[in-house]
Amino acid sequence: MASFNNCEKRMLRSIHSRRMFQGGDRVAAGVSGGKDSTFMLYMLARLRNRIKGGFHLSAYQVVDEHSPCSIDIDRQAYSRWCDSLDIPFHIIRPANNVKPGSPSISPCFLCARRRRKALFQRIHHDGFNILAFAHTSFDLAVTALMNLTKHGALETMPPALDFFQGKIRLIRPISVISVEDVIRFNRRIDAPPPPPSCPDTVGKARADMEQVVRNLTRENRYAVKNILRATARWESQ
Repeated sequence: MASFNNCEKRMLRSIHSRRMFQGGDRVAAGVSGGKDSTFMLYMLARLRNRIKGGFHLSAYQVVDEHSPCSIDIDRQAYSRWCDSLDIPFHIIRPANNVKPGSPSISPCFLCARRRRKALFQRIHHDGFNILAFAHTSFDLAVTALMNLTKHGALETMPPALDFFQGKIRLIRPISVISVEDVIRFNRRIDAPPPPPSCPDTVGKARADMEQVVRNLTRENRYAVKNILRATARWESQ
């Protein structure tokens, strides 16, 4: 069974080998309040004294009240939890300029693009050069299989990627952590309960592939690792 120290070591190795960020950088963590982003935020808080020179860490949550899938929840508990970790917590509310998209484009895709745009704009305005997303190894495996079946390419989300001529680097610092470890450790960090899942079911294709990966993992506990190893070999060709 992994420990917090073990997770720290894996994250540190990934951060250094992928050159995700370094001491003095300003890291904005995109958080939903769910299990993955909460775990990521907690671990980044632990790592502040492990990165030479330290780094500034803040949490940002996009609250799109004009989205048809908007969920009205109390965010004060999460804000207080961030305060206990000495992490500033910010809420981003995009302007009401929602436009109907093409019927062929998933509303989930449009919502995600709109939220991400608001997040990039705000952290750039606030002077952050690093944006952290909480994708686990499970998420990377699901993406790899979706790309394989839909596009014939065994590719996944990169752990680090530069945007806007290098002004902002998008990182996935828990992409080396399993979803099982995330669930296990979230029971121990005294975080507030996660918000309810998005009520929209348009993103059914990804949900179906997630179930495929869960089924594969039940048959072989190394399924996610093997998928990502195959992805790494494909991308190195």
